[in-house]
Amino acid sequence: MSRYIATVDVHTLSEEQRKLLQPGQHITASGGQGRWAGQTKHGTDVAAWTENAKRSPLGRKAYFRALRTYATSFN
Repeated sequence: MSRYIATVDVHTLSEEQRKLLQPGQHITASGGQGRWAGQTKHGTDVAAWTENAKRSPLGRKAYFRALRTYATSFN
């Protein structure tokens, strides 16, 4: 079962701590809010930002799913 924590500012976390975040965890960064999608094998952080999700022609769920696929496609 997934265990989420309170909203986290990803700028305050180390690379190792970000790697341990669960997909779907609510995050903030520079005032923006979103959900953590993961980290690629090469260490690229992937997040689904709320404002981008609102404007996405895919819709919110498909937008997150696409970013999650991107985050895991390099692993």
